[in-house]
Amino acid sequence: MTPFAARGLWWLGGLLLWLAMAPATLAQTGNPAHDALTARPEAERRQIILQALRSVGQGCGSVARLYPAGMDARRSAYWDVRCADGGQWRIRLPAERFAQPSLQRCGAGAPPPQGGPCFQAVAAAPAAARTTAAPRPTAPPPGARFGAIYTTDQPRAAFGFANGRTDRLAVNLSALRACEGMAEGAPCQFRGEIINQCAALAFALTRNPREVLRDHRTQAQNLGTTGQGSTQAEAEAAALEACRLADREGGNCRIMAAGC
Repeated sequence: MTPFAARGLWWLGGLLLWLAMAPATLAQTGNPAHDALTARPEAERRQIILQALRSVGQGCGSVARLYPAGMDARRSAYWDVRCADGGQWRIRLPAERFAQPSLQRCGAGAPPPQGGPCFQAVAAAPAAARTTAAPRPTAPPPGARFGAIYTTDQPRAAFGFANGRTDRLAVNLSALRACEGMAEGAPCQFRGEIINQCAALAFALTRNPREVLRDHRTQAQNLGTTGQGSTQAEAEAAALEACRLADREGGNCRIMAAGC
């Protein structure tokens, strides 16, 4: 399964996350992204998918057909798309929150349900497989206080941090917009949700305080780490310890944001 490029991945995954958290009447399948997409009018669903395809460089003039193919044993949902120009795709929406959607051309060599022919219902999982499916997400306790952390994959010290609010959607939007305001056009990625905890974000900075180091092991993400705890001091200590363990270039680990 070929993952979306980071730009389109964030666009589709982030939009569906916000829709899933919005106060709407959604089906409860255990897959928030699928439920959010299902709850939208057909025309809006097609527009969401069209923009996702275009954002990863797939030419599609308009969506001629959008088909919900069903779910697999892990409650990943599959949506098949036919563009007016004949291109056909299968989109996989994982059940886990903030997990990355993925895209596969219909008829590709990947095994079903990711690959193979589209516009056919995904075969129901056998009973044995259903027993090992991922559990449905546990609802947060009443009155929970939420936070969110966003950073950019680009080597710059851009981040968004917000914590301690009861509005889950608002705290995500606040953190995301703060990151985008610092990122100078680079896309911001979700780094973690905070529920009823203090949290901190640390960066391993280079000599330029606006730049951060990259992780040798992935060459893909900023060397930024997070920590959580019952107090702000505990959260900062956890974030700094993780940063020092991960830093292989001698960067200076600093707390960039923290709060309860």
